[in-house]
Amino acid sequence: MCRIIGFGKDIIKELLHRKAVTFSGSLYSPEFQRHFSAEHSTAKVEPHPEERGKLRLMIDGVNDTEWFRNKHSEFLQKVGVKQRQAQQEEQRKKKGIKL
Repeated sequence: MCRIIGFGKDIIKELLHRKAVTFSGSLYSPEFQRHFSAEHSTAKVEPHPEERGKLRLMIDGVNDTEWFRNKHSEFLQKVGVKQRQAQQEEQRKKKGIKL
């Protein structure tokens, strides 16, 4: 996952040693299929609180999924799209054409 979103080998090594890494740059979200910028952000891998034996990636204190969703919401606000409008648009895409 770390490689997919755009972390380099050196950062991944540090994360796997469970060290916090400060970074700036661009991260890719497979969910939204776009890059989001990060300025002076901190990433860390920690044990998953609900699933024993699993790890999760935290960025700026929240899990990576929530971080990307927050960034996506910020992006929508900047371009003037209301949240409700965006959710309705996504639901329409999921429904497809009914025959």
